[in-house]
Amino acid sequence: MAVIKNNERKLVFWGSKNSFVTGLDPLGLQNTPISTYALLLPGITNLTNRIRYYGFYCWLLDYYARNIRHTDPTEQYNFIRKAELTMAIVMKSMNPDYSQVTGSRFASEMIQKLNDTYYDIENNAVKKGDNPTYWKGPSGAFGQYYVGAMTDMALIILSDNRNYISTNVTHHDNVNGTMLSNAFEKNTSEQARASFIKCIQTGKLPLEEIEFLYRHFALNAITVGNDEWDLYCQLMLQQDHPIQEEIDDARRTSFRKSTLKHVLDVIKEYDEFNGWGFYTQLIYRSKGVLNGERTDVLDLWYFYQLNELFHFAADSIFWGMMHKLDAEYHQIHLPRFIKEFCEDTLVYFHEHNNTGASTSLEEAIASVQIDEDSVHRDIEGAIKNKDYKAASGLGLSLLLSIYKNNYENTEALQHKAFYYGVLRDGNVLELFAQINCWNGNLSDFLFDYLLRNIIFRHQYVAFRKMGNGNQSTLKFLLGENYIRHIETFEPRFTSPRLFALLNILTDLNLITPEYKVTDTGETLLKERF
Repeated sequence: MAVIKNNERKLVFWGSKNSFVTGLDPLGLQNTPISTYALLLPGITNLTNRIRYYGFYCWLLDYYARNIRHTDPTEQYNFIRKAELTMAIVMKSMNPDYSQVTGSRFASEMIQKLNDTYYDIENNAVKKGDNPTYWKGPSGAFGQYYVGAMTDMALIILSDNRNYISTNVTHHDNVNGTMLSNAFEKNTSEQARASFIKCIQTGKLPLEEIEFLYRHFALNAITVGNDEWDLYCQLMLQQDHPIQEEIDDARRTSFRKSTLKHVLDVIKEYDEFNGWGFYTQLIYRSKGVLNGERTDVLDLWYFYQLNELFHFAADSIFWGMMHKLDAEYHQIHLPRFIKEFCEDTLVYFHEHNNTGASTSLEEAIASVQIDEDSVHRDIEGAIKNKDYKAASGLGLSLLLSIYKNNYENTEALQHKAFYYGVLRDGNVLELFAQINCWNGNLSDFLFDYLLRNIIFRHQYVAFRKMGNGNQSTLKFLLGENYIRHIETFEPRFTSPRLFALLNILTDLNLITPEYKVTDTGETLLKERF
């Protein structure tokens, strides 16, 4: 039997009391958009924003394999950690506004506090006891962020002795790690490389070396047209997952290449392009059609944005429920609470959509008239003003609006998403099926949705995340059919790696920082697509 006491749920099969932690995606609805953008941009993540890190790491691994050859993975990680911190100090010293640099915050603090003629790399990069270092994880940003991306790109592999090595021509005939390492080396002077390695080995970065190292090692020091630049372009444009043997030739994809082309086309055509959100909203509005063209890639980006709007709408309703629970009640009988919240939400909905209390679900869907591109800002404003009725009412409007504007594409989207394996539990098509099966009025539908798709689903997701541990992401407690508040979670969109792609395009001089296609970008579009 469950017992609630002092905000703790105690169950007889758990040996220790629960601790509550902040958790993202409380309704578990982001898995489908995440799996979709992972399919579309393999080898790029939200945290691998600078393309020259790929060549930099390949060069480091090649140097380590040729000259150090220590088989202890910890030694290799420490070598890379010292290199990462050295790079961060060099970049932030010479170009403090350059973003997405590994360890940049720690490096900036070191720069501000320096009162010597050199930076102590050893003690600030290598973990020794409790001393603070630039990176918490033992493998540095390389192990935490870049290993997965570079493995997807077939640039690195894990050797038998558990060290990472660069791939070469014996592994595959696409762009490999050794090719990138050689190109990176060719684009830096022998003196600069020797100086950088000396900093790693001695654990000291002299002030007088920083400007010289920056000229050669800067993450934005990629000369258009040289071997290194050309290999990065080839890397972005080659097929996805080049050495996954289990993928047959008929199912091999070039989704990263196609996405890159579509993004460049949109930037070129629309002067108002102001970031990756413009691209996803445009593809959503056009239902996967760009300049009269429909491709699998565009359909999948359309499906991504549709799922994003769905989970943002549901999370907005969930925020409204938790805010009301926290603001008005210590604890309350669950059926009564859902009935009250349902009534509050419908008051706002009816007022803003000119419908009545007995409105059927079908009539409510037909009545919805909102701007799906901007409604999230209205919801964010309602949340800022602690107006749970507006947040939940707008969330309901968005749920019904996306059904109204997209349900005719259900079959095509289902087929495409299933074929490419991106359907996950809690995807938007489940909402469409739920609405299609409903014959009653809006009020009953909302009550059922709040109970099953918000309350019960959140419990299911939180327990699934908890597994066999005792850290719970529950936002409320249920006991004896009473509900008690724990935490209120604000809705937020996922980031689909497009921000990282835009940084990469900027570093390769294919677009400007102001999102304009350069002459180099124009040439790439003409010659390589």
